[in-house]
Formats: sequence, C-alpha cells, structure tokens
Amino acid sequence: MKQTSNTKTKIAAIVTAGALLLGAAGATVGILLNRDTYDHGKQLAITQQTSNGISLNSTVATNEDGATVQRITAIVNPAAATNAIIDWSIDWGTVEGSWGTEEKGTVTDYTDVTPTADGALTADVSCEAPFGTQAIVTASVRNYSDINATCTVDYVQKYEGTTVDLTYQDDVDQTIEWALGDNENTTVSFVPWNSSVTSESKATVSYSDVYTVQNSVEAMDFTITYTANYVAALAAAGIEGVTAGEAIALPDVTVSGNVGDLSGWTPYDIFALNDGITEEDYNAYRTKLIELDGKDMFTIAATVDHAESETTVNSWTIQIASNSVGSTVTHLELDHNNVRF
Repeated sequence: MKQTSNTKTKIAAIVTAGALLLGAAGATVGILLNRDTYDHGKQLAITQQTSNGISLNSTVATNEDGATVQRITAIVNPAAATNAIIDWSIDWGTVEGSWGTEEKGTVTDYTDVTPTADGALTADVSCEAPFGTQAIVTASVRNYSDINATCTVDYVQKYEGTTVDLTYQDDVDQTIEWALGDNENTTVSFVPWNSSVTSESKATVSYSDVYTVQNSVEAMDFTITYTANYVAALAAAGIEGVTAGEAIALPDVTVSGNVGDLSGWTPYDIFALNDGITEEDYNAYRTKLIELDGKDMFTIAATVDHAESETTVNSWTIQIASNSVGSTVTHLELDHNNVRF
C-alpha cells in the first residue's frame, strides 16, 4: 500500500485539479462511538492472605445484578470445625489524602463486602466507584473475633480512552479521540490524503486520576476493517485483494510510557490505495464514494494491553460524507471569447 515518490507526484497533480479524497483540510467524516457503562468491579484487585488458621482466596464472579465482583472464600482449619460461621466486614486501610475521611464518605460508598448467606464462608466484594485508599476485608469467626483473617482491596487505575494526534507535513493537525462512556458523534477534518505523517504524531492512553494501584500501557496495536461498500469503491479504482470484514494491521506502534509513536502511518495505509492507481480509476473510486453517502466506510480499532488490567479494544466506525469527497474539474471555459474596450 506504500506509494512511490513518482506516484505521489501524480496523485498530487490530480488533487490540484480538484479531485479530493476526504479532500483538502476541512473535509469531514462522522465518527460513531459506542456507549459503555463501566463495570468498576473489573478494577478490583484482592491480595490473598492467611492468618489465625483462616485462608482467604478470591475468584472473579458475577453477582445477581450482572456486575463483576471478587468472590472471597474463607478456608478454615481444621476443616471439620463446627463453629465455622463467618462474619464479614470492610473498612479503609491506611488513609491516603482525603480518602477515608468524612469528606469522601464511608468505605461502602465505594466498595463493599456481602456474604452469600448469613455466616457463609463466601462473600462478594463489589465496587461502585473508584477509590484512592486501600480497603481491608476482615473475615472473623462469629463469637470468636480474635480468630480472623484479612485481605486488601485495591482499585486498579482505570483506562479512560485513547487520543490520536496526527500531524502532517503541510502543518495541518487533527485530533481523534476514543473515550469510554461517550456516544456523541464527532467530526474529523482530513488533510489531503497524500500528505505524510510527521514524527510528532502519537497515540496517548489516559487513565483515571483515582486509584490505589497505578496502571500503564504494555502494548498498543491498531487494525482497520473495510466494509463491502468500501471494497466496491476500491474495485472501481482497479484495486483488488482487499477483503471486506478482514482486520488488517496498521503499521507497528512503538510505545514509550503511555504514548505510542504513529510516525510510521500514512493515509495510504488507511485508505488501502496503491501506486497502480490511474487518474481515471481514481475518479471512478471518488465517484463511488459519493454514491455511498452516509454509509459505513471502515472501522479502525485500537487494542491496548495494560500492565495491571485486562486488554481493552475500542473502535471507530468511519462513515462516508459526500460533501467531504469533493468534485473534479472536468471542463473549463470562459464566459467571453473576445474582450473589447
């Protein structure tokens, strides 16, 4: 999909003539974001402990409301003990800043422990909101409170979105954002499609400000999936071998900290055009896009591997807007053949 310098010159000439693909700066397409109601229980981390003859083990489970919880099991010793009736409680650990004070409310405003039945050896730890002080769950034998065990409850810093900043050689910038919980349509301005991306282009991952365990990016990948409509547009340009519905990897992203380097990207990678395109085929391709006004064009997905939580995949569905494709100058004449004074 990479272009030779000769091809870039040829395509640039076409653009100058007026044929624009998502064209000059100011052309737009729609970005559709899916709303995601976040399950904070996914961010809970339990440190298992053993003390006073009781072991506490945890597994991920789903409660009756469909939310993710950490199900803790108390394993007592000896197993045949007849007084193995457990009471459960939760409280703040060592207070960090204002967390754990009246200003922030009680621990159960954020995370709570609920036994699966009165006196049960199992209990569910749930989470309603991020918290910034570690919590402590205590399991104690009823009427023998000195026989107990504890485990810590942490909130792992939550992934909140990926921001993509693309900077082009002609000094036109654009910012595209993925954001969890945001379902508003976004408009993006595209520069001439044959512009090169500069070394300043990057993808930045953001995390929540409230946490007890810090998170970070381990890897970041982007893929693009074309629709049957868009594959038809490519075919009109004489480009074959692109399959609808098949995810194609965009150039590798090198990650430093929570920032990915996108300087290896080009618009050619995104639009799947190649150096075999002629002016005639290019115009046929552009005409096909105009016919597809309002229809899905392709999907770009970002996969982020996090050091302390599960992998996240977000995606944009790009739609074609006919007013962003532009038109080609095919005929030129003057309104006067002869001027006399």
